[in-house]
Amino acid sequence: MRTLKNKSAEKKDFSAAIQEEILPEINEFLVCLDKDIAHLEEVLLRLDAMRTSVIKRDDVSLGELLEGIRSKSQEYQRQESRRELVLAGLAESLGCGLKELTLSGLESFLEGEVSGEVAKRHKRLMSLVVSIRKEYRRTSLLLLECARFNRELLQSILELGEHEGRTYGSDGSAKTDLGNRFVDFRF
Repeated sequence: MRTLKNKSAEKKDFSAAIQEEILPEINEFLVCLDKDIAHLEEVLLRLDAMRTSVIKRDDVSLGELLEGIRSKSQEYQRQESRRELVLAGLAESLGCGLKELTLSGLESFLEGEVSGEVAKRHKRLMSLVVSIRKEYRRTSLLLLECARFNRELLQSILELGEHEGRTYGSDGSAKTDLGNRFVDFRF
């Protein structure tokens, strides 16, 4: 089995007829890449919406957002399966292994406008991946900061009750002053 790199070296011998022969598979692959791009753009929007909901403490929209993420995940799993199937067919047509078929390799293997279309999508995908990593880090840091703030708030509330004030009634019996407590552990 020849690898895509070997075929890339033989590019001068590559005929336009072979590219025309695999053009339907390449077009189908481009459609899959377009769907992947749309999915990643949607992920960016969801991360931004999630941060906004957390900052505003909007539990309703956060719940709706998480439900939407769950429902979209099944749809995207189907898309991933479809892309893998298309890639397997394309790799077979090109006579290379599935693991050897990369966007960069495909770009260099193809000629003309088709190569440009693959390159355009490759560049957009790379840009989106970088953006998602950055947004994911921002969202993670926000959630970590919220968790830290909530821990500190809870700790300060619970510490209020640790310092009990004792008073004594007219009969001399000791009474606990619960006025400073936020949480009464006796209940």
